[in-house]
Parts: sequence; structure tokens; C-alpha cells
Amino acid sequence: MRYLIDTHVLLWMGSAPDALSNAALTIVLDPKNDLYVSICSLWEMQIKHQLGKLHIDIPLQELWRQQRDESVLSLMQIEEHHIWNLETLPQHHKDPFDRLLIAQASSEGIPIITADKHIARYDIKTIW
Repeated sequence: MRYLIDTHVLLWMGSAPDALSNAALTIVLDPKNDLYVSICSLWEMQIKHQLGKLHIDIPLQELWRQQRDESVLSLMQIEEHHIWNLETLPQHHKDPFDRLLIAQASSEGIPIITADKHIARYDIKTIW
């Protein structure tokens, strides 16, 4: 099965796996699952790191490579249809990064692994 991983889940997978729910941990540890991280999440982490809102011990690029290789993550690019899908989303969530993740999950028909209760208000499958 295919899953989109929210940004905080990606960070917790490497630094605080105990923070993941049992359902999330089961999914990310199952090698049969295809796990995707949006390029949007990398962009969000880079911006927050530069603003001092995200503190990590190693360079972000190294963190991504480690997580990608250890967890066999695929990078989901932002496609035109993801952008156009933003127009159909209600305004439950104001964060532009999260809204794009929601649009991607909706467009691709895949669930998002997230602890964000705002994302769960959308007409997409969320797992936590």
C-alpha cells in the first residue's frame, strides 16, 4: 500500500520513534508498504531550519539521505494536478505546506500518516 508521510512523522521516524502511534509505526516498519515524502516537506523543513524554528543535529540534507535510505522512502514531486486540487479544499487548515500535502494525498488517492487533527478534517484517509 502507498502512504504519504507528514513532515513531523518523517522527523520522528529518525529522532523519536516512540512518538509515533502504534498504527503509524507498524506501517513505516512494514517493507511491503510504499512510503512517500513530499518535496514540500523538505522545503518546509529547510525554511523552518533557516528561521530557527527547527533544530536538528545534522545537516538537513544528511538527515534526508539517512531517512530515505534507512526507511526506503520515495520523494513525491509536486505536480500540476496537485496545485489545481488546492482550489477544491475547504479552509480547515491555513498552513500552506499542510494544504499541499492534503492536495497531494487527495489527488493520488493515498492516506497521510499524521498526528495533525486539522488534516483529519479533510475528505482524505488519515492514519494515526
